[in-house]
Formats: sequence, C-alpha cells, structure tokens
Amino acid sequence: MDIITASIINPYERADEVRETANAPQISLSTLRKRLCEAGIYGRRPAKKNYLTDVRRAERLRFAREHIHYTSEFWRKVIWSDEKTFSTDGYSPQWVHRLTGGRYEPCNLARSRHSTRKTINVWGCVTFHGPGVLHRINGRLNMHSYMDILTNQLVPFARKMFPLPDNEDPDLRELPENHQQYRFFMHDG
Repeated sequence: MDIITASIINPYERADEVRETANAPQISLSTLRKRLCEAGIYGRRPAKKNYLTDVRRAERLRFAREHIHYTSEFWRKVIWSDEKTFSTDGYSPQWVHRLTGGRYEPCNLARSRHSTRKTINVWGCVTFHGPGVLHRINGRLNMHSYMDILTNQLVPFARKMFPLPDNEDPDLRELPENHQQYRFFMHDG
C-alpha cells in the first residue's frame, strides 16, 4: 500500500503512523508530508458535526421529501427551536489527513466529546427572518421545564413574530398536563 492510500484509509494517523502502515520506512516524514500535500491531502483539524445514525438520516430524508413542495411563504412562518449544551474542552486538538473538499465526509469528522469542566445549557429558536430567543436553561431539562420554556419564551416570541386573532391564540393552560407538550406541537395555529 502506498502512503496516499494509507492516509486516505486511515485519515487520523500521524505521518509516522502513515509511513508504518504503508511499510515505507525509507521515506522521511518531511517528504511524506510533501507527497501528501502534492496529492491534495493536508493535515487539518477535523470538522465537528453531530453524528447521524442511519435512522436519524432516514428520518431527515423522509421529512425533506414530505416537505419538498412547501413554498417559501410557508417556511417564512416556521419557528425552529433546539437545545444545546456548550462545554469547555481540555483536550488537545486532533488532526486528520483529508482530501480538499472532504471536510464533512463521515470518516473525517471528529466525534463529539463531553467534558466535565464547565457547561451551559441553552434553548434557542430561529425563523426565516433571523435569530429569535436564546434562553439559558438552569438545571436539567425535563417535560416541565421544557413546557415552561415553550410557554414563557417561545409563545411570546411567536405572538410577536406572527400575531394571531385573539380567538385563535393557543392557550396551553387549558390542556391536561400530560398532553400539553404533544398538543402544543400539533397545534396548527
């Protein structure tokens, strides 16, 4: 196996490991790096991206196919929301040897690692028109705290962005507690 193939097959190997995998002890590390660069393979920090399982990938593809004919007018009225935990990371940087244009290939992605150092949990939303609310989550996120966020953050933002006639305004308090979350998301407003 040559050094180019060895580097492509094992993109996280250091130059000395690529040399060993390729069984090429006669090549100096500087020459090896030059040859990789000439082949368009550069040592770079790997992109960080949440890993998608085959099931999640299939769900996203199904969603895209079901909504492919929706108009931009429809998407202008959508509010997307998500939660995220940000944490400081004490790990040293990782490097990957990859071809130009291959940043987001699955074999070149760094797996997310969790740190116990410092974390902050946030919930945020965004629309076609730009960013919405960013809310810091204190403690753990459960159904009750999530409903509080929806009631106290999302609903006021939605009312401001997309005002409805008074008789169409959703009132989450009227729903039984165990159905609030489900009914909230099913409301067509």
